[in-house]
Amino acid sequence: VEALLGKAGMIIFGVVVGLACVTTAIGLTSSAAAYFTELCSEKVPYKAFVIVICVFSAVASNLGLDRIVSIAAPVLDIVYPALVVIFISLIIPNANDYVSRGAALGAVGASILCAFKVPAMENLPLYDMGLYWILPAVIFGLLALGLAAIVKPRKSEAEAKI
Repeated sequence: VEALLGKAGMIIFGVVVGLACVTTAIGLTSSAAAYFTELCSEKVPYKAFVIVICVFSAVASNLGLDRIVSIAAPVLDIVYPALVVIFISLIIPNANDYVSRGAALGAVGASILCAFKVPAMENLPLYDMGLYWILPAVIFGLLALGLAAIVKPRKSEAEAKI
């Protein structure tokens, strides 16, 4: 920006980015506060949630990137199985339920082993990128697909009557 528009362009760009960040923060704060207010059946006022979210955000923003990442990493490890289920439902919408469960189990197992710093996990492909859970999810999903082919699903009583 400085090369194209000079110092004035840098200032304008800074203001635009700052306003974009502020509007995003206001939108996220107000929607989160509204959600939590509704979740609590309006027993806790909206303003209280706005204040709590703003204070939490101010404290978290001053922790530094390394500490924020160290806190977020275990949370992301918990989210991986949900990502696996979402990917499967997008890629193979009619997949057997066993496949989703097996793949999620593989991702959970990998996350647990990585949380306990099992050295063998470092040998998994994409470990350095934080995507170590993909191979176990694929393997367990394929095993579950094989199991689904072997095990016939039981029919419910409603289906049996038809």
